Amino acid sequence: MSTKPADTGIVSRLRKMEPHILQGERSVGVPPGSPEAAGGPMVKKKDRKRVLLVDDEKSIRLTLPRVLAKYGFEVTSLAGLDDALAEIKAQDYDVLLSDLNLREPNAGFTVIDEMRKAQPRCLNFVLTGYPTDQSLREAQAGNVTHYFAKPVEIKQLVNTIREELQRASSRKPCAGEDCND
Repeated sequence: MSTKPADTGIVSRLRKMEPHILQGERSVGVPPGSPEAAGGPMVKKKDRKRVLLVDDEKSIRLTLPRVLAKYGFEVTSLAGLDDALAEIKAQDYDVLLSDLNLREPNAGFTVIDEMRKAQPRCLNFVLTGYPTDQSLREAQAGNVTHYFAKPVEIKQLVNTIREELQRASSRKPCAGEDCND
């Protein structure tokens, strides 16, 4: 009788432990049935802020949603421009965190522009591995909330997002579900 050698690869371990993360090109950072999916002990589900993460790097899409979920965010992760544009029309988000170069240079600005048109209350953040003065100026001109360069410290990312969400909520008073209209 032969036994199959154990696979120690990270992707194989994630498949076994967190199969929902590897659902094609779309991953959701809240494991079904987990305490986080039920709102977790610290953040009630209705209070969780929704984040749309758009990045063509698979490693970012596999890791960042899980990390952000541990900080109380509900994350949808997508790889490409077309999927992001469709998602923006289909679901409401509090935060957009977009890479700039989505298989084509500066395609992230297209995602940000569409999010701004479709969901003006959504806060738009850039997360890029190739920061340039030109893209920083374009982000500032386009009212991007914050421009992060990879690699970014997770606590800095989370704290900045939380601070900006708090600042935005204090500027835009609303009641209940009327905020999503």
